[in-house]
Amino acid sequence: MGLWCFAFKFPCQSQRIKPLRHDLIDFSHSEISPEEAEKIFENQKFVKSVKLLSPIADRFVGDTYYFPLMVMDERVLIFRKEIYEGISRA
Repeated sequence: MGLWCFAFKFPCQSQRIKPLRHDLIDFSHSEISPEEAEKIFENQKFVKSVKLLSPIADRFVGDTYYFPLMVMDERVLIFRKEIYEGISRA
């Protein structure tokens, strides 16, 4: 099953703050499916909503919920260690 992405929203009293969380969960050796985990998360009182984001391709996880990922108004890409090391050697 591999790596799956979950996008969470949490309840908040403030209108200005929209608490969000984005997690990658590895289901490679899991006894439950990503869909089962999504249902478990949905039933938690502290979770307002959860969205399961399917892998884009084999061994490639992309965030289609928060895309594009931005930090300090700059686009950000996240690579696995092997890819980053390969780029830095080139």
